[in-house]
Amino acid sequence: MWDRIAKCEINHHWSASVIQNKGKLRAYFCEIAASFDLARGTDHGIEPVLGWWRRNISEFEDQVARFCPGCGVPARLKGHLDYQEIDTYTESNEDIAFNSLKKKRNILKFNGSINDNTLDHKFTDYSQRLQVQAKQKFKYRIRSVLYRDIPYYLRQIHYELRRSLKNWL
Repeated sequence: MWDRIAKCEINHHWSASVIQNKGKLRAYFCEIAASFDLARGTDHGIEPVLGWWRRNISEFEDQVARFCPGCGVPARLKGHLDYQEIDTYTESNEDIAFNSLKKKRNILKFNGSINDNTLDHKFTDYSQRLQVQAKQKFKYRIRSVLYRDIPYYLRQIHYELRRSLKNWL
C-alpha cells in the first residue's frame, strides 16, 4: 500500500490545497486530504505561512498517514463523476458515506476486488476528452520517433560516413 501511496498521481501531478476550515485558513499537501478533513469536520491542516508549499513531503507525514490509506487514488480505483451522484467507499470511510445518504446520493461499498475496478489512464485525466487527447499524444510521440528522429540519425550517420571516407581517400 505504501509503495502505491508514494507514487500517487494526485501528489505528483496535481496540487496542494488551502481551504477555510472552522473559520481558519488551513493548508494540505493534497486537495483530497483537505476534502476528507472537511467531510469529517476535523482539522488536521497546517497554517499556510509563506513558503509552506516548498516543504518536504516528510513534513506532512501526519496528513499522509491519516488520509492516504483511505483514499482510492493510490489504489487506482475507478470513481464516479460528481454529476452521477454515486460515492464509492471503503470500510474506513463508512462514516462519510452515510453522510452522503442524507444528501440523497447513492453509495457503493468497495468489495476489495481491485482487478475489475482499476483505471487504465492517469487519474488526473478524468474526462473522456482528456483520455482521448492522452492517447493521441502517445501516438504522436511514436510517430515523431519514427518519422522525425530516425531520419535525423540516418542523416547524421550518412554525414559521418562521408566525412570518414573523404579522409580515407
